[in-house]
Amino acid sequence: MSFTEKIYSKWMKETQLNKYEGIFVEFIVPAAAKLRFESARVLDVGSGEGWFEDFLAGKGITPRLAVGVDASPHAQKNALFVLSDGNSLPFANEAFDIVVSFDTIHLIQNIHELVRVVKPGGFLLISDFCNPETMEGKRARLLKSFAGLKLLKEGVVGDERETDYVALFMKV
Repeated sequence: MSFTEKIYSKWMKETQLNKYEGIFVEFIVPAAAKLRFESARVLDVGSGEGWFEDFLAGKGITPRLAVGVDASPHAQKNALFVLSDGNSLPFANEAFDIVVSFDTIHLIQNIHELVRVVKPGGFLLISDFCNPETMEGKRARLLKSFAGLKLLKEGVVGDERETDYVALFMKV
């Protein structure tokens, strides 16, 4: 890894962890009784180096099963990991209680794959980076893409480095 890649990776990890903290406070804690991460089968689509799983562990939350999916061969190696992309998930229908995807939804053409693998009564927690000019368009696309699901909460998290539109859905 080059010096530039190391610096970017450190900056990006700090930015992501800050974002996860906002998502944790605004979305996960208020819905903790419903989400039940500790007993859940969790799929992280676009898991990268597994920073979200590390973040949860730092909060004392260990899902029953955590699976990361990423198209990069340089992605996480510290958890159950599958080299794939979000367009054709190699899992059975309704295999997961919770599906999360942070900053990758814009790369997935077949968004219904995320819905397919979450069980009825399960949750999708989705974020997409945005700015004031793009937020409404990204929000509209996400809400349209997941129109068959129940929207439980939506909002914006982040700081001056990066802002995300976040939505929590339930598959009914």
